[in-house]
Amino acid sequence: MNNRVALYSSLDAVIEGRTANWPMLGRAYDLPWLTHDTDRHVSQLTQIVAAYLNGEDLDTVIKASQLF
Repeated sequence: MNNRVALYSSLDAVIEGRTANWPMLGRAYDLPWLTHDTDRHVSQLTQIVAAYLNGEDLDTVIKASQLF
């Protein structure tokens, strides 16, 4: 799916073991630093979402900001 983006951590205990197929459902980014308490990561997630909405390349944005 061209417009589907998943931001998740396969290390998150809540979803651990259930993310293997996510890359087949859209553009998937497994962010090891992301926890289930997404409030703790608002700043980083805002950067990524803003870049997506502005049409920027997410791979580049995530790597450049050392979020990956």
